[in-house]
Parts: sequence; C-alpha cells; structure tokens
Amino acid sequence: EPDHPMAEWLKFKQFFVFVEWPESKCFKKSFVTDVARVCETAVPLVRFLNNAE
Repeated sequence: EPDHPMAEWLKFKQFFVFVEWPESKCFKKSFVTDVARVCETAVPLVRFLNNAE
C-alpha cells in the first residue's frame, strides 16, 4: 500500500546491518556468539524485507 508508514523504506535497494569491533575482539572465544547475536538482531528486518510486496 503506497500510504503504508514503511512504504518509503521499500524504495531502498540495499540494507546493511553492521557492527564495528576492534580487531582484538575477533580473536576472543565469545566472537562467534557476538556475531550470532547481531544476526539474530537483524532477523526482524530480514523478515520484513522478505514479506514486502
């Protein structure tokens, strides 16, 4: 629907989810868990985009 409050967002061609970490964090045991947490946080955005018509 053109008047939907989120309609403007659907005009964008790309979306990015990113986190900047110091290089030292990439070598910690918790790094994989931290990356997974970021991915989980992005799930609502991905679902919204996948369901957009």
